Amino acid sequence: MPKSFHVRVEEGGRRLDVVISEKLGLTRSRAKRLIEEGCVQIQGQRAKPSLIVRPGLEIFARIEDEPAFFAAEEIPLDIIYEDESMIAVNKPKGMVVHPSCGHKKGTLLNALLHHMGFERSFDPRTGIVHRLDKNTTGVILLAKNEKVQEALSSLFKERRVKKVYRAIVHGIIREEHGTIELPIGRHPRDRKKMTVLKQGGRYAKTSFRVLERLRGFTYLEV
Repeated sequence: MPKSFHVRVEEGGRRLDVVISEKLGLTRSRAKRLIEEGCVQIQGQRAKPSLIVRPGLEIFARIEDEPAFFAAEEIPLDIIYEDESMIAVNKPKGMVVHPSCGHKKGTLLNALLHHMGFERSFDPRTGIVHRLDKNTTGVILLAKNEKVQEALSSLFKERRVKKVYRAIVHGIIREEHGTIELPIGRHPRDRKKMTVLKQGGRYAKTSFRVLERLRGFTYLEV
């Protein structure tokens, strides 16, 4: 899709890749790649990502559509919050977050594409910055452009996002609250499940608080 614009006064003196990134809502790396591939021109000429732009310059950018594979589907979304950058959705039980083996349709991604007015996407994780299991209900944050997706993904990767769950577990937990720090990984026999591992695994820390004790079960905030 071709786009053209003029450099504003306040944008003068900045690198071309920075201006393109902010104007088009792209990551810095993708903006740089588009410039290097000749998809961005200034006054009809190719330029370098490091070019310092001046006010009044006309910039032309062409972002080619990626090969399509995942189609938009008209699936209702329970939207909790939305602005120009992101959406917070209450994902229902039974919905898969993004297309995967055996789940090519009916996913949150398919619904998101329709909501944002897109027909299709080649990337099965467009806008997706984290996930919830199919049978888990909860809030999921979705990004509306690559720049926001990269920023939100970094927050999750750096463990700067606090995630709180409500869960009913087998057995009666006597402690009112506590913390579990044990390595977890795929179950050696049932690969669909996660379990505590004696060797290897990924560091995990989970704090819990008892909300209610039931007959044979405990209702927790985790």
